[in-house]
Amino acid sequence: DDAYIDLFQIHNLNFLEEVDAIYMGISDTDRSARRIGTLAALRDYRDGTNLTGLNPNEERRIRHIGISGHFSSPVMIECIQRDEHKLLDTMLVAINANDRLYFNNQYNVIPVAAAKGMGIIAMKLFADGVMFGRKAEWNHMNPHVVQTVGSAAIPSAPLVQYALSIPGVSTAIMG
Repeated sequence: DDAYIDLFQIHNLNFLEEVDAIYMGISDTDRSARRIGTLAALRDYRDGTNLTGLNPNEERRIRHIGISGHFSSPVMIECIQRDEHKLLDTMLVAINANDRLYFNNQYNVIPVAAAKGMGIIAMKLFADGVMFGRKAEWNHMNPHVVQTVGSAAIPSAPLVQYALSIPGVSTAIMG
């Protein structure tokens, strides 16, 4: 096995149009197509095929393919349900102690992914620092990053344990 990328993830799917785009050409791959979906190209590099014409040396460079999403469980579910070719191995999804009050990923997309046998990676265990004082808004700049987690009022260990206790969750990333 000469693959050197263990997991290639398509990150932050939010809209059904994005799902359409990544699945474009997956069942009827046309090398002359002006556009091809990401999954068709990734399949070639996972399987060592050249159905798209993008992998002429038929190299196997990817072991696993995954998806991720922050807030649209319906989009993630649609993406998983369309996977007739069994391309998706993992899902990275936001899950934390507030989830059941906000996104409810633990009751919708996580069971769907688990039923398909996908590895489920939990992220945003600390709600992007909101549980430790950061304003609840999209964070994209270093000054907004919470550098430490855990306090006497809200210790971090139970928050990690909570996410890992969700049925189907395989592992977690702390960032």
